Amino acid sequence: MPMHPHRPYKWFTEFLERHGLPKITYHQLRHTNASLLISAGIDVVTLSGRLGHGDKNVTLNTYSHIIKSKEAQVANRMDIFYSKATGKEEKTSG
Repeated sequence: MPMHPHRPYKWFTEFLERHGLPKITYHQLRHTNASLLISAGIDVVTLSGRLGHGDKNVTLNTYSHIIKSKEAQVANRMDIFYSKATGKEEKTSG
C-alpha cells in the first residue's frame, strides 16, 4: 500500500519528541551532516557528490562559512608547525 509522503517526516518528529531531542527539519539534519563531514576533512568534491549537487560550486557557496573556518584552523596549525620547525615557539606563562 502506498505511503503518504508526509509519513516519514511524522515518524521523524515523533522520534525526536520521544527522545527529548530538539525539533529539526530534514534540511537541518542534512546541513548538520554536511557541516560535520567538512569538519572531519572530507573534500568538497566528495561532499558535493554525496549531497547530490551537480556542481561543486553549489556546495562551496552553501558551506563557505564552515570551509573558511576550517581554513583558519589549518593556517593556525601551519603557524604552530613552522614555529616549532624554526625554533621560534612562543612561550606562554603558566
